[in-house]
Amino acid sequence: MSNNNNLIIRYNKSGYRQYQANDGGWEYTHRTVAEKKIGRPIEPNEHVHHINKNKVDNRPSNLVVIKDNIHREVHRSDYNEKNTCFNCGRTSHWAQDCYASYDINGNRL
Repeated sequence: MSNNNNLIIRYNKSGYRQYQANDGGWEYTHRTVAEKKIGRPIEPNEHVHHINKNKVDNRPSNLVVIKDNIHREVHRSDYNEKNTCFNCGRTSHWAQDCYASYDINGNRL
């Protein structure tokens, strides 16, 4: 745990960065960044995915909000294949050719 300009941060058991909110509870940094990026709260059936698989790289450009079912597909064992698409979780096409080229709000990825 560290104090960064009065912001208390820690890394949980899974390696995700968290910060202590005003109410004393712990919030996930990547979820807060993603919510600011899309302009709304994350829905219960959504996940925030780190595109480069680095849990502490919470830059907005590295985060995408995706549905639970797609997130599960993305993290299957074959995710390490270069042609696995993080947008839709399929391995039958290259990511740059994916029909799912837009985030949850319709913004181009």
